[in-house]
Amino acid sequence: SFRLSLNPGSSQADGNGNGAEGVGAAAGATTASGGGGRGGWDASGNWTLWGEAAVTSFSGEDGDLSIDGEVLTGVAAIDWQKDRWLLGLAVSQSDGDGSFEAPQTDMDDAVKGTVRSSLTAIYPYTRFRPGPGMEFWGVAGYGRGTMTLDADDEDPANPDIWLATIGVGGHAALLTPQQTGGPALDLTADALLTRTGAAADLPLRDAVEATTTRLRLGLETSWSWKGENGTSLKPTLSTALRYDGGDVETGFGVEVGAGITYANADRSLLLSLNGRGFLSNQDGIGFEEWGGSGSIQFDPGADKMGLTVALSPSWGVSGSRADQLWSEVTPPFANADGATNGNARLESEIGYGFAAFSDNGTITPYAGLDLGDSSRNWRLGTRLSFSSALDLTIEGTRRENENATPEHSIRLDLNTSW
Repeated sequence: SFRLSLNPGSSQADGNGNGAEGVGAAAGATTASGGGGRGGWDASGNWTLWGEAAVTSFSGEDGDLSIDGEVLTGVAAIDWQKDRWLLGLAVSQSDGDGSFEAPQTDMDDAVKGTVRSSLTAIYPYTRFRPGPGMEFWGVAGYGRGTMTLDADDEDPANPDIWLATIGVGGHAALLTPQQTGGPALDLTADALLTRTGAAADLPLRDAVEATTTRLRLGLETSWSWKGENGTSLKPTLSTALRYDGGDVETGFGVEVGAGITYANADRSLLLSLNGRGFLSNQDGIGFEEWGGSGSIQFDPGADKMGLTVALSPSWGVSGSRADQLWSEVTPPFANADGATNGNARLESEIGYGFAAFSDNGTITPYAGLDLGDSSRNWRLGTRLSFSSALDLTIEGTRRENENATPEHSIRLDLNTSW
C-alpha cells in the first residue's frame, strides 16, 4: 500500500483511508475501517493520493457446480478534503484465475475447465464530518470487464461482465473521556449492496450473476487511566457483528474481545494481554474459535535510535476476526467439525537504530523469527527514516512449512508526506 499527502505546511491526513473506508471493500481489497472522526479538519484543502492491493482466495459450490481460485485487486485513488467534507475518486483493477467443475446432463463425466476474468471499476466517494467524533460516508461504483471460459472440448467463451455497487456507513464516538472522565465508547456501522452479471449465457452464469448485501456493526469501549508517575493502563472491550445476505453465502458472525495495555512514562516499554472469541453461522454451518495473545515491546522512543525488542506469544486465533468481519471476504471456516485447532505461535524481532543522513534520520536494521506448530518465518530487513516526512522499509522473508518448498518474498513500504 502507499499514501502520499499533498498539503504544504500541514499534515491533516488521518491515516484511516481518508473516508474511503468502503472503496477498498467494494472493490475487493481490504482497507482500514473505523477510526473515523479522529482526524482534524483542514480549512485550506488537502489532496491525498493513496493505493492498496490485496490477493483473495475463494472456493465454493452452487448446487453441483464447484469453483475455486484467487483474485488480485489493486486500488488507486485521489481525494480532496476541506473543512468537514471529503470528495474522492478511486479506480480499481481486478484480475482473477480459477478452475471449475460442473456435471453434464445424462453423462457420467463432469465438465472441467479454467476461468479468467479482468474487471476495471470506478468509485466516487464522499465523507462528511458534522462534528467532533462523528462522520458519515458514501460510495458508489460501476465496472466492466471480460471473462474467458475455457472448458473441456469446447471453444473458449469470452462474455462481458459488469459490477455495480452502492454503500453507506458512519462512525460515532458515543462517549468520550472528556464527557465521562474516563471511559470511551465508539460505534461503527455500514451497509453495502453489490450486483454482478454477465452479458451472455454461459455454464457459469449463475456463479457470475449475483446480488449480495452486507450489514456490519462494531462497538468498542475503553478506559484510559494515568498514574501520577506518568504510567498508563488501558483496558478495552469490543464486539463486532456482520450479516451477509443475497444469492451467495448467507449468515452472520460475531466476535467479542477484551484486552489490557500498560505503558511506562516515556512509552519505551509496552505490555499487553488480549483474548477473544468468534462465533458464526453460515448456510447452517456453525463455527467457533478462541484465542489469546500477549506482547512485550521495548522501543527507544520518538528518536528511533537504540535497541528495539519485541516478543509476542499467542494461542489459537488471536488475531481479530473483526478485521475479516469488516472486509469483503466472508470469514473462513477452519475445520468441518466447527472448531479450530489451538495452534501456538511466537513472534519475535530485534533491531537497533543508528543516526544517519546527517543526523536528520535513522537506519534500523532488524531481524525477526516467527514460529508456529509447523512453520517458521525468517525475516531480515532495514527501516530507513530519511526525515520526519519520509520512511522506507525493505524486508525479505523466508517461509518454511512442513512438506512444502520454502517460499521467499521481498516487501517494500514507502510512507511520505509533504
